[in-house]
Amino acid sequence: MIDKTLKSKTASLIVFFVTLIFLSYFSCYDVMNHGLDGKGQISFSIILSKATIETHDITDIRLTVKQNGATVWTQTYDIDVNYAYIELDVGSGYTILAEALDRYGSVQCYGESDPFIVEAGKTTEVGFIELDCLATPTPTATRTPTFTPTPARAEIIIRSDPDPVPYSHYEDGYYYWLLYFYVEEKAGVGATLTEWYADYFDLDNDYLNTQEFSVQNFSDWFTMCDPKNGAYIEPFATLCTDFYFRRTSAKGWYAINHMRFTDDYGNDFWVEGRITLLDP
Repeated sequence: MIDKTLKSKTASLIVFFVTLIFLSYFSCYDVMNHGLDGKGQISFSIILSKATIETHDITDIRLTVKQNGATVWTQTYDIDVNYAYIELDVGSGYTILAEALDRYGSVQCYGESDPFIVEAGKTTEVGFIELDCLATPTPTATRTPTFTPTPARAEIIIRSDPDPVPYSHYEDGYYYWLLYFYVEEKAGVGATLTEWYADYFDLDNDYLNTQEFSVQNFSDWFTMCDPKNGAYIEPFATLCTDFYFRRTSAKGWYAINHMRFTDDYGNDFWVEGRITLLDP
């Protein structure tokens, strides 16, 4: 066995019906209300030429509602969208920012409405929002999409030094094996120990017994390499301790340590590590 001795406003639901209409020279991104009894309503339109849509590779429209300069709602729609739901409070100082995005999410055209108010039971005509577009991209321009990588999971290694562990000495009826016990993080993601136990077997793989350990045991013991972090392993860090195993039988054996961790991205996982103790 291992032995270690140590503010209140009336809400107004605004529902927009959106259609994309191709005219001979213009594409009209038209937003108008369905009409809800007793609720404030607004309508507005966005105009883009078909040539602009094609030249700038427009695929999406992003709408952002601001009140007194602060964003209160935003949503991105495919250019073929046919409806949008927006819930706003009755109030003043509203504007709508419209942005035309290309397939890589870059803003190619943008424009903002004049300030307007939202009133219960009335329709506010916001009118047309004119969009100013960036200079036409050159044919040779190459855009590289920006990808957000999926967070990695912590990678924990359990090992001993030496490995395997030679027999050390006999004392007071016990055979001892002395070692350094390491727990290391290899993927650059911190993790916290939440459970720990060990199963013991002889070298013929016959089960001997199981021993449970507490998180506090881990925090108290693994302080040689990094004394400040307790049960937390920082990215690329190593926690270690001097350790000994002992038993009354003069035979080799091994321990399978099972450690459970939760990493900085919330991943919950178990890690196993074998420590082999050689015959005396």
